[in-house]
Amino acid sequence: MTEKKNRMKPLYMPLYVEKFFADTIHLNPTEGWAYINLVCSMWRSEDGTLPNEADKLARAGRIHRPHWSRIWSAIKEQFDIDGDRVTNTHLQAELGKANARIVVARAKASIGGAGHPGETSVEWQSTPRVDRT
Repeated sequence: MTEKKNRMKPLYMPLYVEKFFADTIHLNPTEGWAYINLVCSMWRSEDGTLPNEADKLARAGRIHRPHWSRIWSAIKEQFDIDGDRVTNTHLQAELGKANARIVVARAKASIGGAGHPGETSVEWQSTPRVDRT
């Protein structure tokens, strides 16, 4: 299996409602919809970025191409443009945390399990079972 196929993506993206509203309160519903679609598309991408190409951004934002430039002008301040890629600083930070959790989970799985939260796997395995029937 190649490294790309073997990569596990985070299953969920955290949504901090207070931050989301603070960042998007000035947007109309169509602009807000485009924003959340772009963020979700970035989350699902290989590196948390999207190509800085209007056609691809419009598609990811689910906005009809003739309307894209108006929508993008309203939401682009929420994104970081680095040459030919577009991302979001907050998303990158959350994606880094999620990927770190995946690495830790894989490491624990490779040594036989994680044990009970807050306990080492040895403590968990040595704890007697209580039959509550």
